[in-house]
Amino acid sequence: MKPPISGQATASLAGLQRWMQEVLLYPRLANEEQVNNEVLASSRLSAADCLGVYQRSYYARLLTCMREQFPALCYALGSPVFNEFARDYLLELPSDSYTLYQLGRRFPGYLSDTRPDRELPPNEREHWIDFMIDLADFEREVFTMFDAPGDEGKLADDVNLADEELALQRCFKIHQAKFPVARFYSLVRDEKNPELPPLQTSQIAMVRVNYRTRLIPLTNPQYQFLLALGRVGNVPSAFAAMDAVELDVDDIRSAWLTPEGWREQWLASGFFVHAAGLSVA
Repeated sequence: MKPPISGQATASLAGLQRWMQEVLLYPRLANEEQVNNEVLASSRLSAADCLGVYQRSYYARLLTCMREQFPALCYALGSPVFNEFARDYLLELPSDSYTLYQLGRRFPGYLSDTRPDRELPPNEREHWIDFMIDLADFEREVFTMFDAPGDEGKLADDVNLADEELALQRCFKIHQAKFPVARFYSLVRDEKNPELPPLQTSQIAMVRVNYRTRLIPLTNPQYQFLLALGRVGNVPSAFAAMDAVELDVDDIRSAWLTPEGWREQWLASGFFVHAAGLSVA
């Protein structure tokens, strides 16, 4: 991606602001002549050096934000390597939003698109790279839960509600990965210094309750049922959809209805709202 930087007029304030923004976003493409024309040198620093102070400070702030949005990936790679990946990402795909909340939005996709073994068949690729991409994708999902529309104060926890009255709350996601990324993430946040995990499929529910995100491990039948529930919108139809994934519906009904089974556990965990009062985003 190449910005429209060279040769732009900066006579107006708007032009100068636009130029300053572009040389901060694309420091390698700053035109030396324009830098000398627009930036006042000091007694100790050249115009380029003065601008460099701002450029380095800008990227230092962005790298801090990236480490905050991807703490487990930063731990897994180590800060120096993570910073290099993040810096290359920011140079290739600079922020396009007024809020730093969106800064890491394209980072998992960037890691996938630029992996060195991307031309190889999937079964011949390096597992550790798969893990890093899975982890980045998971951390981005967790991060977005913070500001996502939710249903705080409206969650259903009455076990006497009929199945037809239950709907998934808005701030709820399920996530599947080729590695146990949720456990690794939690261990990093708890400062347990985990080792990189082996290849092992994991499925997780993410739900926000009282503005705190909970991570709840799922079995494959639970994951498939919640996937169907999210797609069809109500519990009776989700049961009917189980035939399509070749799971035993009777076993799922039993696990759902048994005392302290899926239904009670998920009500207590904040998965549901009353369907009649479902909030609209």
